Amino acid sequence: MHERPQVESLLAIARDAGALIKTMQRQVSLSVKSDGTVVTEADISAHNLIVKALARLTPAIAIISEEYPLSENDKILKNAMDFWLIDPLDVTANYAAGGNTYSINIALVRAGVPVLGVLFFPGLEELYYTGDDGKAYKQTGKDPARTIHVSPVQAGVKTAAVRPHDHATHIPVSENTLKVIFTRGQRRACLVASGEATFCSERSGFRIWDSAATYAIVHAAGGSIRKENGDMLSYNTSFELPAYFVGHPDLLSHLHAVKAGETTEEPVTPKKRKNA
Repeated sequence: MHERPQVESLLAIARDAGALIKTMQRQVSLSVKSDGTVVTEADISAHNLIVKALARLTPAIAIISEEYPLSENDKILKNAMDFWLIDPLDVTANYAAGGNTYSINIALVRAGVPVLGVLFFPGLEELYYTGDDGKAYKQTGKDPARTIHVSPVQAGVKTAAVRPHDHATHIPVSENTLKVIFTRGQRRACLVASGEATFCSERSGFRIWDSAATYAIVHAAGGSIRKENGDMLSYNTSFELPAYFVGHPDLLSHLHAVKAGETTEEPVTPKKRKNA
C-alpha cells in the first residue's frame, strides 16, 4: 500500500489548475469526443497540469483521468490496487457557457474505495476536501477552512439538492416536504456534506472520476453514498456508476427501501453527462 500524501499538496495542485482554467474561460471553443461528451482546451490543460503534479508527488501511484484514452484507463482499473482518479474539468458545458459550477475533482482510490478527495469550484471559490485528520472541510474564498458535517435526520421539511432543469419528483419523498436547492454537478453532494442540504438523489450516468472525490468528502463528513438498494458504490469495477443517494446514513437506510417503481429514474445519455 502506498503512503497517503498530505492534503495541502493536493490543495495546491487544485488551486493551480483552477487558476489556469478560470483564465482560459475568457475564450472557450468546444469539441465533441468519441463518447459524445464535450471537451475544451481547458480540460486538456488542466489534465496536463494535474497529471504532471501528481506524478511528481506520488510517482508510484497510477493515474486515471477522464482525458486519458479509455483503453489506458481500463488497464489501470483492472490491475492497480491504488490509483488517482481525476476529472480535470467537470461540468464542461457549464464552464463553456460562462457558468461557475464547474469543478476540479481529484481522489485517491484504494481497493475500490475513495479515501482522499479534493473538489474545487474555481468560479465559486469553494473548496471541499478531506483533511489529514480524516475530517471533511470547506473553504470559501480566503476565509479559514471549517469542518463540515452532514445534517442529521430531523422531522419536518427536508432540503434536497437537484439539477437546475429537474423537478424534485425523482426523489423518493413527497415533494410537499421539500425545500429544493438547484445546482449542478458534484456541488449537489457537496451541499449535503456541508449540511446545507439534507440529501440528493443522483441518476445513473456519472462516471467514477465524477464522484470519487465527493464520495471521500461525504463519508469524512459523516455521510454516506449508497446505491438505491443500499449497497456501497465501487470505484474499481466499472467506469459507469448506477443511480445513488447521498445523505446521512440513518436517512439512507430508509431511502434505499423505496421501490424502484416509485421513482422516475431514467439513465443519462453520454451527451448529458457534462450538463449534469
